[in-house]
Amino acid sequence: MKRCGPCSFDEVTKDAARWCTKCEEGLCDDCEKAHKRSKSTRNHQVISIEDYRKIENISIFQICNQLGENLEWFCKSHDEVLCVVCVPSKHKACSDVIPITVSSVNSRQSAALSDLEETILGTLRNMKQCIKNRESTTKEMEKQELDVKTMVLETKTKLNNHLDKLQEKLLLELSSITHTFKSKYMKIIQQITNEVESIKNEIGAAKDYELKVSINSLIEKLSNDVEEFGKIMVSESATNLDYRDPKLDQAQLGINAQTPKNISDIKLKLITSFQIKTSYRLNVIGCVILTNDLFLMANDTNVNRIIEYSDTDRHIRGIPVWPYGIAVIDPDRIVVTYGSACRNNDYQFFQHRIKFTVVI
Repeated sequence: MKRCGPCSFDEVTKDAARWCTKCEEGLCDDCEKAHKRSKSTRNHQVISIEDYRKIENISIFQICNQLGENLEWFCKSHDEVLCVVCVPSKHKACSDVIPITVSSVNSRQSAALSDLEETILGTLRNMKQCIKNRESTTKEMEKQELDVKTMVLETKTKLNNHLDKLQEKLLLELSSITHTFKSKYMKIIQQITNEVESIKNEIGAAKDYELKVSINSLIEKLSNDVEEFGKIMVSESATNLDYRDPKLDQAQLGINAQTPKNISDIKLKLITSFQIKTSYRLNVIGCVILTNDLFLMANDTNVNRIIEYSDTDRHIRGIPVWPYGIAVIDPDRIVVTYGSACRNNDYQFFQHRIKFTVVI
């Protein structure tokens, strides 16, 4: 609120109702009357305080910038305000120089003011349109924000559902695999338990034997003549029992070391012989005896095969393979070597399943 200038000078606070454009200060009702009574100020332009507020922030120059005199004249030709000194010095030839008070009466009808008003109105329209556009944009942005939030929530829900399904599938697969391997482990454990029990039963059924001899009476009569009855020869051999109770490892047992043997001590003994009758040439390079007393001989000629004979000289069959060497691995398997080609076959020898293993 503007204060009255003269009252403020007398340290009296009163609101201004009018504004003097010449003095550039507010006037209360009493000071306005005194302002009009004074000869020096009665011709000053006084406007209402409401009109002043409309032009309060607009810079209006009432003093000549060059000469420092009050701007009291207006040149229509040059559309310029003049001081009392500028009129004779610069606008002497201008015939349309009039007092500024007369010019201001019809100022609203001037082209410049009309253009300014139109510019202001256009600016106001543009501002209203801009505000309307920004408000519409703000609402659209709020709608887009809501749409984005909705999409994010829906995407999160879909992702969570998908992850839940993947988790359920993985857990079901894990459960199935675990159950399968548990079943295999239980089956193996059951088989081992049965085998252990079977071996224990076999060992428990083992018997000890005691040998006794009945001496002939004739031999007793020779007791006076014979100083020695004879000599006892003991032959030792290792057993093939593989089972050993784990608790035996807790005790330290004495082990009887066997007397080392030398291959030169082995004496060969002919048990039996038989004659091979074939229509082709033979070159036997290997022979093995199976646990069922069958003979297998490897023939290395153009007619390559393994010949099978019984222990009674009976030819059983010829197996079409290309042997180079033959040997027994265990009661159920033999190994056959080949010179240049390899084969891997299974053959049935009576009740014995023999698997040929190729060695190159």
